[in-house]
Amino acid sequence: MKIGRRVGRIATGVYRRINRNSTVGLPWKEEGDFVTFEWDGFVDAPSPPALFARHHYEIARIRQVLANKNIQRSLEFGCGYGRLSPTFASMSERHTGIDINAEALSAARVAYPDLDFQQSSGSELAFPDDTFDLVATWTVLQHVRPERIDGVLSEIKRVLGPDGQLLLCEETRDPKGETRHSWHREPSFYEERLPSLCLTHSSYIDEVDRMPGMTSPGRVMLFEPGARAVV
Repeated sequence: MKIGRRVGRIATGVYRRINRNSTVGLPWKEEGDFVTFEWDGFVDAPSPPALFARHHYEIARIRQVLANKNIQRSLEFGCGYGRLSPTFASMSERHTGIDINAEALSAARVAYPDLDFQQSSGSELAFPDDTFDLVATWTVLQHVRPERIDGVLSEIKRVLGPDGQLLLCEETRDPKGETRHSWHREPSFYEERLPSLCLTHSSYIDEVDRMPGMTSPGRVMLFEPGARAVV
């Protein structure tokens, strides 16, 4: 069985070398102009214990950053299979999760039948202006292509209420590097494109960084209206 899997991986690698635009065998895939993931590509961890620990520390940071915030309605932009959706829902009167991946959304609806999940690429959000008090997007915008990011951010700003907050977790450690599916953008990139919002929280999840073979999923950033910036 192990030999068969190894041969399969070698064959897939050879195929991708010949067909350089192919995503066969990769944990990510293209959906039109956008990127989504296979099951083993949504969350990265070297082992189940590490995966659960990462999940724990991510939730702890979300609760810390959003503590004492008055959130009536929240939007999770790129919810995947709903891993973090119950956390955001528990802090909001009404929560909606959107994603481009129909298979992941089907799994989310089975796991969390009481939550609202909708399919969307994010380029045109099916919500009126000023709908949400919170928009949260967790390691998603880094996978939006440069020619698409301004349009996506414009839609997020449109549906975010005048007193709304934007919570991002984005990998920013290598802003000059890029892969076929990821573009690291510094906090200043978002500050320039979100002039009505101020960056009030910015930090990596150090608890994950300290775990062997693990790195923080990204920099956690909170943008709020009319607030003094905190570095």
